[in-house]
Amino acid sequence: MNALTLGPNVTYVGNYAFANTALASDLYFSYGLKYVGAYAFSGTPIKIVFIPSSCRSLHYYFIAGTQSLEKLYINYGYPSNYQWGFHNVNSNAELHVARDHVSDYRDNAVCKSSFASIWGDAYDFSYRDGKDNTSYHMTVLTSYPVTVDGVTYAGKAKYVFSQRMNVSQLVTFEGANSEEDVTNGSSKKYLMTEMANGLCSRQKNVKNVTFPKYLEKIGSSFGSTSLTEIDLPKTVTWIAPGAFYLTPLTSIISNNTVPPTIDEGTFDDNTFQNATLQVPAESVSKYKAAAYWKNFFKIVPIGGVVGVTGDVDNNGVVDISDVNILLNIVLGKDSASKYNGRADVDGNGGVDISDVNKALNIVLGK
Repeated sequence: MNALTLGPNVTYVGNYAFANTALASDLYFSYGLKYVGAYAFSGTPIKIVFIPSSCRSLHYYFIAGTQSLEKLYINYGYPSNYQWGFHNVNSNAELHVARDHVSDYRDNAVCKSSFASIWGDAYDFSYRDGKDNTSYHMTVLTSYPVTVDGVTYAGKAKYVFSQRMNVSQLVTFEGANSEEDVTNGSSKKYLMTEMANGLCSRQKNVKNVTFPKYLEKIGSSFGSTSLTEIDLPKTVTWIAPGAFYLTPLTSIISNNTVPPTIDEGTFDDNTFQNATLQVPAESVSKYKAAAYWKNFFKIVPIGGVVGVTGDVDNNGVVDISDVNILLNIVLGKDSASKYNGRADVDGNGGVDISDVNKALNIVLGK
């Protein structure tokens, strides 16, 4: 036997199932695999084995003696669970594991001595976007049906980083509301509710992101990118430290009426000082009082404050900063066009010293 075609419903591979056969197929198991027995693939010329996060039992020597092995993907668990399965594998092979566990594998003596390199980019299924030739990679979070807005999905999933993602060429990360797993003929749609740590971090080419409509959590996904604007869905409840750190944001819209949980390192000081945070009108006071959200200098209702005469910087109040902006415009140090007509305080069609005086009088209560 030298070839094996897998179906989408394989859940169990028994002890010695293919041991010492001529099996040379690349094996990509579908999400749903739960058990791989002892010596299941030992001594075979297999090159790639892909184990999804649903598999919680990999038994002793399941892949031992595979001298042709090139890549092994394991998307769940710690190395203490699986390390003895790696006995006498090809020392030039790569081990790919879940990103959140990569340091555990790299610190494990057996893993370090068994593989040439260890990568934190394992996943459960993928999808290629023909528009930008980018592969999006997903890991299943839950596998019980969930119904949202009348549509039932196989479960929930998150976007994860993979070397195969071509992220260095990506300009816009286009998150979808759902992604479909078609591995081995499967057809399961998962609701996309999370973005994992390291998804696009440190990729300066990434300038835009479209978030899934039902997104709930954002990991440290977009730190040190080139994003300038983000529009967070109303379902987002948690944003990790580092999610948008050292990212040149100027505009943030948060649609949740309850401020999501963030950390002081979710955004950086430059963003707190210079970006405009737009939130639901009824929640402005909540954000101004919420931990770390209150660090934003400008918190305004979504769409801005309309009809507040003298509020040149559109932060909801008329204060000395508005007067200074007007003075700089009059002195030629700033441009009135940046402020969408708000600098014409007296409404005479131009910006001059009379606008400065009117704004000053508002600040002084006159």
